[in-house]
Amino acid sequence: MKTEFIDGYAIGFQMAVGDCFRDALARERFSAGDTIYDTRLAYVGAWHDSLQHIEYGFQVISAHFDHIEYDVLFPNPDRTRLVVVDHIKEPVSRFIEKLRNGTKTCKRSDPPNPHPEHA
Repeated sequence: MKTEFIDGYAIGFQMAVGDCFRDALARERFSAGDTIYDTRLAYVGAWHDSLQHIEYGFQVISAHFDHIEYDVLFPNPDRTRLVVVDHIKEPVSRFIEKLRNGTKTCKRSDPPNPHPEHA
């Protein structure tokens, strides 16, 4: 499915999927280090200010033809940095569905996964 972009972001996506991910979405191929947040405000201003608006994000660890591995990031309680709360391996199509629907894999009240390598 072709994704359209307006004002630099994908239309119909709950996550703030910027234009820089246009090719990744079209080919369903993301790269290690790709990080996508739940809000456009994550990409505006100083990082300290951006952290005040981020509820969660996904950072790609590795991507393969049929699956992707990524970390789920949440701000720490002081909102001074992002911390890994889960590690997920799943089909790329499911990852894109989460970008589109804004589906979180855990809630802020959930404790961090003590063994993310087994997620």
